Amino acid sequence: MPTGLVRTTTYFDANLLARAKKRAIDEQKSLYELLNEAVVRLLAAVPYKASPTVLPQKFSLDKVFGPPFKSGLKKKFLTRADYYE
Repeated sequence: MPTGLVRTTTYFDANLLARAKKRAIDEQKSLYELLNEAVVRLLAAVPYKASPTVLPQKFSLDKVFGPPFKSGLKKKFLTRADYYE
């Protein structure tokens, strides 16, 4: 395997993988070369705009576990810091 590449496990639809293997053979390329080219083309064609991840600052146990949940805590709302104490 050429240097600079990372090995990973991916899952493909069986028909899609069969088509990719056939195409790689037709183009006299290895499967990883064909898949790398496809990913490069996809990433170049579709501009990527990262959406900000919005995490709740506080959350109510009642909303997650229902009103009868009793945590034994005096606070009604938990913060992130509460989880990491």
